[in-house]
Amino acid sequence: MWKVLRGTLIPNVSSNTSSKILQIYRLVGTIWTDTALCASETSFDYHISSFTSIVNLTSSLISSESGSDDHRSQQQHPTSTFSFEMGIIPPLYFTAIKCRNLSTRMAALTLLHTSSARRENLWDAMVMARVARRIIEIEHGIEAVNAAGKNRQHIAMDILADEEYGHDALPPESRRVYDANIDNNLFQEKGAGEVVKRKKWVNFFMKPDGLDADWVVKTEWVVV
Repeated sequence: MWKVLRGTLIPNVSSNTSSKILQIYRLVGTIWTDTALCASETSFDYHISSFTSIVNLTSSLISSESGSDDHRSQQQHPTSTFSFEMGIIPPLYFTAIKCRNLSTRMAALTLLHTSSARRENLWDAMVMARVARRIIEIEHGIEAVNAAGKNRQHIAMDILADEEYGHDALPPESRRVYDANIDNNLFQEKGAGEVVKRKKWVNFFMKPDGLDADWVVKTEWVVV
């Protein structure tokens, strides 16, 4: 069916924005259905090439947007963007939390940060980026921090990793986060210099003692 759609209904698939969105969600749907009945999170490790394709397609979309007149005007007068339709945020978040190849998921995370002013329905890019970053830190035993001196709209991520978890190493099942539940309530507090911090409670669901063991829920404040 996809080949018929790709070749007949959308002949200019390589350059058409809508078709790239369709390709992205086809890849997400394939990964989701292939892993839905698998108890182990390692089932996602067989789809790293598809996750990479999602990142590449999304990067292409963002690059196309950055060349538009509307985007250039937005950069001169930055504002948050809202859409009722789901676009690139859910696939990027899905990639950042489910692809355990560090370089691929960090690329997805960087794209989320690049789109930090974007909101698609209930999906807030900045919130999803901060939660995804924390999951990466938990799973790889690393600290992902904003690179100093980078423009806020183009945040690169420095990686401070120990030797056990290099770029190509996949985290063991015991360190993987199966799901993250983000509290709907947004809390604010004043920090040093009257800076207001926006925080949400997030529950991270894990099985460090094996697939047959009870769930362990790690609850943390995440600054968003």
